[in-house]
Amino acid sequence: MAIVLVPQNKVIGNIGLYEEIDQDGGPSETRAEIGYAINHDFWNQGYGTQALKLMLELAKKKQYKEIDAKVLDNNTASKMILEKNGFIRKGTITPLYQGSRQILFSNKIKD
Repeated sequence: MAIVLVPQNKVIGNIGLYEEIDQDGGPSETRAEIGYAINHDFWNQGYGTQALKLMLELAKKKQYKEIDAKVLDNNTASKMILEKNGFIRKGTITPLYQGSRQILFSNKIKD
């Protein structure tokens, strides 16, 4: 889904909500993962925080109970966006290949 500045009709990023796979290999009815990216020119202006808040409202309407997000360990701004929206750090993901370590965050959706 595009993140758009409405007055200028300008796409500045994207955000998505993706079903997680349950233990049986099918789509989970209660868990999803969220991912987002904002164009560098629009960082630190609250757009990521606002887009994530709106996506969490959609997740609640879809009756998800928990949303996960992964962020690169050195991406302090993205970790702050997640924390502002009620996500808590769940653990660290060590890459299987050469790459950056990721932090797993989770948000339990309240009814």
